[in-house]
Amino acid sequence: MNIIQASYTMAPQVYYTVVKAITSKKLSEPFTPIQAIKICRPKNKDVFRKIFSGYRRGNPNGYPPLFIQLKNGTYKAIRPFKK
Repeated sequence: MNIIQASYTMAPQVYYTVVKAITSKKLSEPFTPIQAIKICRPKNKDVFRKIFSGYRRGNPNGYPPLFIQLKNGTYKAIRPFKK
């Protein structure tokens, strides 16, 4: 499985993991991908990191947006939180 396929299958898991960290107050918004990695401890850090830019609002790939990228490069999860 290449990184694009992995990100497509992992994106919902990453979103739910980040939302869980936010709602449990372990991760505060806005956050950087590095902060999310430190808190969420994913198995595949490269795919996890790429999901933020790949699934941001306005991404060029047409993937469903899960995150909002702010001007300073930090992220927020799309609300309302998806289930």
